[in-house]
Amino acid sequence: MAISTNSTFIILPGVDTTMRTNMDIAITNNPTVLAVLLASGSTTQINTINTSVTTVRSKIDNLPSLDPYPTFALWSNYQNNPGYVVYDSNMQPLHGNYMNTDFEIQASYNGWNYTTNNFGSGGWGSTNWVSATCMNQAEGNWIVQLPGGSGGGAAWNNMYGRNPGVMNNIWPFFGVVVGAKGKRQKISLFQSSTSIGVYPRGGMAPIEQLALNTTTYANWFGGTGYGMIGYNDRTRELVVVEAKDGSNNYRIHFWRNTDRPLNVDNFDCGTLHLFLSEAKTAGTPAALTATKYYYYNEFQWQQDSSQNWNESRYRMRIIVGDNDYIGMARYTPSNATRYATFLPNPAGTAGTLQTLNGVGHTTSYGWDQGQQYGQRHVISWSNNWVVSYAPYYYYGSGMCAIVSDTRDPRRYYTFQQTQTSNGCQTVPFKEDMFLFNDSANNPDGNVGFRLWTYDPEGYMLNGRSQTGAVTNGQQINMQNNTFTYSFDTRYTSTNYPTLMSTESWSHF
Repeated sequence: MAISTNSTFIILPGVDTTMRTNMDIAITNNPTVLAVLLASGSTTQINTINTSVTTVRSKIDNLPSLDPYPTFALWSNYQNNPGYVVYDSNMQPLHGNYMNTDFEIQASYNGWNYTTNNFGSGGWGSTNWVSATCMNQAEGNWIVQLPGGSGGGAAWNNMYGRNPGVMNNIWPFFGVVVGAKGKRQKISLFQSSTSIGVYPRGGMAPIEQLALNTTTYANWFGGTGYGMIGYNDRTRELVVVEAKDGSNNYRIHFWRNTDRPLNVDNFDCGTLHLFLSEAKTAGTPAALTATKYYYYNEFQWQQDSSQNWNESRYRMRIIVGDNDYIGMARYTPSNATRYATFLPNPAGTAGTLQTLNGVGHTTSYGWDQGQQYGQRHVISWSNNWVVSYAPYYYYGSGMCAIVSDTRDPRRYYTFQQTQTSNGCQTVPFKEDMFLFNDSANNPDGNVGFRLWTYDPEGYMLNGRSQTGAVTNGQQINMQNNTFTYSFDTRYTSTNYPTLMSTESWSHF
């Protein structure tokens, strides 16, 4: 094969000049291109660009991957045979099973997970306590553990039992953890009196635990509190509300330390110590934009006879907002679930408390009757909405709730389900929505399991609920739209099945 060595060139006079002129115009009109060209002429600038690219790549590599949308389970225990079906956020079934073997709650018995009869107003240990309003929270269900994936093998299809008799020593003390979008919380934050601890989410033993009544960490007054703690990992701010006395006088403590994230998969012991101590050393900030600080404010909140109950004096849900505001949801038994916001003031010891709307209860009980009763909370997949709720009636029937926005806690809604015979449950659904179940409305087999959705993000963005206009602070209707004929349980006649969140949101 011969290779031609002849070439033919066509020369167009003036083309080179035209190209140069056009290039000069392009560079003059595009400073970004000019900057890149100038930088390319300097070894130092090239190294700077390479370093910046490496830094950007490192930051991208360290970004958290999103968790799957939430899964949820429909649970029933007919004739002592517990069974469930797990669904994803597209309402599609992933897997299900029922058990009647000699392994934990899979054994044949009519214990706390029985759902054939009404819940009634019975207290701790009544037959279907698994359905009680206060048995679900962000960490899961107190009694039943369910897998969330659809993979094969017995490990994915089994259900497991917790020991409710010891759960009330830990779980009621967990506070609200606000994380990044699409990340289910990785830790549980424990606070009881002066003790504060980081636990694996829903765990029963701390990874790290400290006492706050030391100048290393705080200017502690000497009061108490049961789980009045909140943390926002987006702002790296931790808040503890200390009850100074039994008359609703409080000291609220603020720590910020942007160098020490707490809501991480692999939490290292000693991180909480460094978070608190470094913030305490930094002291009072000149502005709340500082990367490290510690200070406290004080306030009094007496409303709805709240000074008469331990539940309302010592057990608020604390929502740490992105915009410096703090949301506080408080349940006063037999009175109201009420909401307030607090704007801190680092320049002094008194911030601004703004009391807002609430919803009323009939005869109802909380912490005073036992640690297993009272207020709970769940949070959306986006981490933008927190639902703080308590029983409407007695120990675990019905529901009264505050739905608050973690980006700006001044945005909120309320709802009330006046159920007096059965528990109610709410769990996260899709990105910003929640599912709701009233067990009393699931007693027969005509349409299967009924579920309802509510969408606080849609209400806030568009000012519309499923049935009409809705404004900030308004009470929403939990049963505007009904999912019927979509779900079924193994047997639904005279059965009061339960809605619960699964332990894992994995879909495989």
